[in-house]
Amino acid sequence: GNWREFLPIALSNALLTLVTLGIYRFWAIKRERDYLWSHTWFLDDWLEWTGTGKELLLGFITAAFLLGIPLFILQFGIQAMVYRGYGNAAIAVSLLTLLFFNFFVGVARFRALRYRLNRTYWKGIRGGSDEPGWTYGWSNLWKWVVNYLSLGSAVAWTMTSLWNDRWNEMSFGNLDFDSKAKVRPVLV
Repeated sequence: GNWREFLPIALSNALLTLVTLGIYRFWAIKRERDYLWSHTWFLDDWLEWTGTGKELLLGFITAAFLLGIPLFILQFGIQAMVYRGYGNAAIAVSLLTLLFFNFFVGVARFRALRYRLNRTYWKGIRGGSDEPGWTYGWSNLWKWVVNYLSLGSAVAWTMTSLWNDRWNEMSFGNLDFDSKAKVRPVLV
């Protein structure tokens, strides 16, 4: 495609998203992906997007609920505990809430990629994963804890390792993805 074909889609999506206070965003994503996938030619065939705006909305609501609870606890519960004199308990609850939040962010990232692959067809073949994402959530959690404990010096390893974890659980048809990305030394 070209920008002249995509511009009306982008402008109408922006307008409808603004008018509906963001609710149309999910159907806008669906329209954009329909266009982009249908204009992506790969090995003698076009890609096809089969996702719906309703699926994207329900996924957002689920993620917002699961991630909103720890944010609510952090915003209001911790302040109430400190105000009532439970400073040590507030610290413990803060740490547990942050760990919970980090775990579910990992699960959400994994499931988002799995969803995009699952709704992408090429020559009638779709991608995806049989893994629900919980293992990736634990991997995300402990690797980011190691990164935090190293004061950020392990960020390249953490991100590369998580990339490999995500992609190595995905497949397209009966072909498994095989990512062997490696971290190169930044400072020699």
